[in-house]
Amino acid sequence: MIRSSRAAHRRPLVGLLAVVALLLTPACSMHRHWSYRSEPSLTLQYTKTDEGTEHWFELEPDHGGTPRIDETIRSWRPVPFLGIETRTLNGDFAASVGVPAWKGVYIDRVVPGSAAAEAGLRRGDVLRRLAGTEVAAREQVAEITQDELAPGQEVVVEVQRWAPGDTEEELRLQRVEVSLVVGSRSVEQVSTRAHKLATSRAVQRHTGLRLGEVPPSLAGAVFEREETVVVVSGVRSGSPAYLAGFRRGDRLVTVDGEPVRALDDVRRAVLLRAADEGWPVPAGELSGAAWAGEEPPAGRLELGVEGALGPHVRRLALAEDLDDDLDFHFPILLSVESDTDRTEWEFLDFILQFGATYESTYLASETRVPQSFTEFSMLPFGMFEYRSSPEWTEWTFFWFITFTV
Repeated sequence: MIRSSRAAHRRPLVGLLAVVALLLTPACSMHRHWSYRSEPSLTLQYTKTDEGTEHWFELEPDHGGTPRIDETIRSWRPVPFLGIETRTLNGDFAASVGVPAWKGVYIDRVVPGSAAAEAGLRRGDVLRRLAGTEVAAREQVAEITQDELAPGQEVVVEVQRWAPGDTEEELRLQRVEVSLVVGSRSVEQVSTRAHKLATSRAVQRHTGLRLGEVPPSLAGAVFEREETVVVVSGVRSGSPAYLAGFRRGDRLVTVDGEPVRALDDVRRAVLLRAADEGWPVPAGELSGAAWAGEEPPAGRLELGVEGALGPHVRRLALAEDLDDDLDFHFPILLSVESDTDRTEWEFLDFILQFGATYESTYLASETRVPQSFTEFSMLPFGMFEYRSSPEWTEWTFFWFITFTV
């Protein structure tokens, strides 16, 4: 009787939960979109002269802006250097060292082996005159050194220092003139110039390739080619270009078996195929294009490249729109979504997320080690979470205890 009574009471509860579940099961929408992987700057060219001047070109990380190549020149130039560190003699400090205020500057340190050390200057001296100019503040010393002196120049320096007086207990201030040959030290100079590259949003939209057109004037310095070069400045993870194995820094040399002379050659091959599929083509990409009415090339897009992996040819199918989110619906009680690069399931993921979720993304490629990201959460109430990627693994217990390796 007791078991029967419990069963009788359980049935309405199960029914109530079923009704609640049905009420909570209206379709929810989740969004996914392709994204660029975060990568460091890619050095395309580097030279260094016998004098130590460095000159390099870097393809910058692409986060949705205009592709660019940064040109950096780093050199060193000699500047005059005395080898002293000074302090202004304001009222309080002057009184503490027993000299008149605002009359010269106090020498706090003399760099060993410097011009000042060789001239006999020492800590505690008061510099009164430098190259014929009275000084009263440490900023004056720096200005005179940089603006009026040159390495190898001989100048007269007047200092005041304590010297024995008439008796053994007595000290007096004494002015001393010394001859000093100005030394030098190397100072780094760095200048960077950004070269923005023409690109095609339509090619990116249908292939996942962000391309940059390098004009002949820049291509000669970067690639040692006096002709236009089309370079891959970014590859969207999971896109057709990514799966085909294209990499940032690759140079396109052929499209459908023909030489690539400009970015427009690639745009033509992509947009003619897109138009043939009935996909919308941005009007700006077709403006002034002589090939707008041509027949589309047959078969998949074929691109020949040169880069870190050497010369090779890859074929890829185009996507309708890699810029759009991929939306799908799932019930709340149990959801399983899986395709070639992603698996996701959720179980009882409602009411304070009492249940478990699992998500894994797998990105294979013809020329890359497969990349994967896994996230697993088991509740109730945030009790355990696990996340893993090629760069790190993280465990979280009770919301706030986190281990990352």
